[in-house]
Amino acid sequence: MLLKNLQHAFKEASTSQNAKDFLETYLPYENKEAQERFAIYKNNIMGSLSSVLADAFPACEKLVGEDFFRHKAYKFIEKNLPQKAALLHYGHNFVGYFEGVGRENNYGYWGEVAGFEWAQHACYYGADAQTLSLQDLATFDEEVFGSLIVMLAPAIQLLKTTYNIQDIIEVVKIAANDKEEGGIKEGFEINKTYDCYLFYPAESKSCVEKMSPVAFKALEALQKAPCSFEDLAAMFAEQEDEAVFASFITLLFDKKLLIRM
Repeated sequence: MLLKNLQHAFKEASTSQNAKDFLETYLPYENKEAQERFAIYKNNIMGSLSSVLADAFPACEKLVGEDFFRHKAYKFIEKNLPQKAALLHYGHNFVGYFEGVGRENNYGYWGEVAGFEWAQHACYYGADAQTLSLQDLATFDEEVFGSLIVMLAPAIQLLKTTYNIQDIIEVVKIAANDKEEGGIKEGFEINKTYDCYLFYPAESKSCVEKMSPVAFKALEALQKAPCSFEDLAAMFAEQEDEAVFASFITLLFDKKLLIRM
C-alpha cells in the first residue's frame, strides 16, 4: 500500500459525508467503533477549516449567524479542500460560494460582504514588496518621470460593489457587539451605491479608501500590467482640473501603492 494512496483516502473520507468504504478497507475493528473513532478526526479537521473561514469572514458569520455560517462552511469545505499546508490564503473561492448562498436566500449583497472581507484579508497577508514612497517621488528627475514604469504592489486589492457594503459591515459589527441576533438592525437601509474601493497595507493593518471611477480605472490598469506615468496621465486627460491627476499621483506614493519595474 502506497502511503500517498492512504493519505488520499483519509482526506476524502474525513471531508465527506460517507466514510464507510474507507473504514471497511483500512480500519481493522468493527464499523461502529471505527465510525466513532474516525469521527474525532473528521470533527477536528472540519472544525478547524470552518474556523479558518470564520476568521477570514467574521462579518459574514455575524450577518447570517454562527450556526448557519458553519453549516454552509462545512458544505464548502467538502468540495474545496486546502491545496497548501499554509491556510492564510484558504478561502479565496468562498466569496463566489457565499454569493450563491445569498442568491438562494434572496440577499444579493452577501457575496459583496464576503468580497470586501476577502480583499481586506488578502491585503493584510499579501506579499511584501519594495514600494515607492513620497521620498522617492522627490528624487525623480522631472524630465524622465513620465517614462518611469510602475505597477501596483502585490498586496494592493481593488473591489467594486453595488451595495453600501462598508456601512452594512459596520452595522453588523455594532449589532454583534450589542449581542443582537439577525446581523442587520431594523431600520437600516441597504442601498445601491456603486462604490469603488482601494485596499492597502499600512502599519500592520489593512486600510481601505473609496476611490473615484477615473482613479479606480487607473488603479485597475496598474494592477493588470506595468504602466508609465505618461500612460496614467492620458487616463486623466478629460479631467478639467489638473489637480485631480496630481492628487492621484500623491496618493500612489503616499500610500506606497507602487513598485518600480
